[in-house]
Amino acid sequence: MGISDGWGVATIDTSAHTRTKGGQVNTVPGALYRRLTCNLSGRATDVVRGGGLNGTDWETIGAALAGRRRSCVVPQYRDMGTKAFDPLLAARSALYGYPTQLPTSENISRQYFSGYMEFEEVS
Repeated sequence: MGISDGWGVATIDTSAHTRTKGGQVNTVPGALYRRLTCNLSGRATDVVRGGGLNGTDWETIGAALAGRRRSCVVPQYRDMGTKAFDPLLAARSALYGYPTQLPTSENISRQYFSGYMEFEEVS
């Protein structure tokens, strides 16, 4: 599955903030985690439905991830200048967790599809 340009990773802070009667802020620290939102780049029908990714396709991957099964998503792994694999960048951008929105398959032109996915990190 390819991810289109425009994807985003947001850091979510689950800390709870309340004000006291005197107006001071009281914070109960919570966990931090990251959330990926992305559009899947346009692909032909065989990649989306026909086992085009070495026997696996988007719908098979989506079914395998159902039930919040844990997995890993690596949205950025290539050096922008050389296009070579960058292991440090891949490790830094990788999220281990589960999808909160399974990959969709949306028809964009006859036999081509794009999609959408949301993924949250397990901290």
